[in-house]
Amino acid sequence: MRTSVENRRRAVALAFARVGSFILGILPLLVVFQTCWAYGATKIPMTSAHWHAEGDVAFLAHEGFPQGILDVRSGSAVLKGVAFRNGTISFDTEIDPNASGIPGIEFHRRNAASAEKLYLRPGPNCPPSDDCVQYAPVTDGVMLWDFYPEYQASAPVRETGWNHIKLVISGRSMDVYINNELSPSLKVSELEGDTQTGSISFEGQAMYANLVITPNAVRHLSPHPAPDPSAKAPGFIRDWLISSPSTLPANHEVTLAEMPSSSDLWARIKPERGGAINVSRRYGSPVPVPGASIVWLKTTIAANRDQDEQASIGWLRAVWVFSNGKLVFAGKNYYYPPDARKVPDGRLSLENGAFVLPLKKGANQIDVALTNEFPQGRSHYGWGLILKVNSSGGIRGHSAR
Repeated sequence: MRTSVENRRRAVALAFARVGSFILGILPLLVVFQTCWAYGATKIPMTSAHWHAEGDVAFLAHEGFPQGILDVRSGSAVLKGVAFRNGTISFDTEIDPNASGIPGIEFHRRNAASAEKLYLRPGPNCPPSDDCVQYAPVTDGVMLWDFYPEYQASAPVRETGWNHIKLVISGRSMDVYINNELSPSLKVSELEGDTQTGSISFEGQAMYANLVITPNAVRHLSPHPAPDPSAKAPGFIRDWLISSPSTLPANHEVTLAEMPSSSDLWARIKPERGGAINVSRRYGSPVPVPGASIVWLKTTIAANRDQDEQASIGWLRAVWVFSNGKLVFAGKNYYYPPDARKVPDGRLSLENGAFVLPLKKGANQIDVALTNEFPQGRSHYGWGLILKVNSSGGIRGHSAR
């Protein structure tokens, strides 16, 4: 009798042990299933029912591509009914190396004038080139590719065949992986667009397939932008007043007499990352090319004594700097012709130029004229200024008034 009871107990214990082993065996699968379900990964069909196409766009059925292929020859295609915020976007693209334009993806797209943009520059020199993959915001209809030279990188992009692209977006941060890299080719420390949610679109001559959107899958990427090194760095002139824009006459050399009088409307403008004054975000492109616009900026620097200071300046596109009514610097940072580009390659940077800034004891009026003219271009791009005074001492501060 006792032996029978013990046998039953052993049988029950063995049964529980087997059930436990089974549960432990399938637990990883349950976790994967729950994770995928929670993230809601969605494969997007490349069909006209899901996309709004503008231009020469075709939707192709092809063996090996169960969701179809989106073939953009010109124009763009915007995904319908999607408001993407955070998560992972992955897709494949095949780029014609002889195609014109820059193929890529837009996300957080409010409309054609406001989006975040990632694009490729395919070709035999793309992988080692530091502008093989690039990020730029589109704000007020202007793509600011030249405003953020830090947001471009080399990448293992194939000149022919399909490339796999993955974007991980979390708040104001983004990592970009090319062709299944373990580490991102491009890290964007602060997304610079005007909105943090919106649709998705493809543009540029290429074929696109296997689009998968996984909301909230951010791989522990922080939603917060990285600290701005310039925020506490000395010397950056950050406090400015800006005028309203006006039309710049063709082939015009600016003089201080043209600056709006103190009775005209002026407004404060806040600096952005790197101490940059982003005029494009403020005013967009007031007149289309080949026309151009001009704005004025002004501030006051207080000095303890008469002194000459070294100043570094970055600007897009033409600039005139006046100190106490005297012209102390002028320069043009055009993209065309190529020999008109300032280092680094016509982008906004304190490497663009340097000059001696004469200051007298007391208050010093600094006035800057800045234009957005873009010779030989099809549209306007970045328009802005960075000014840093490399003082050895004797400057008490600056203020816009």
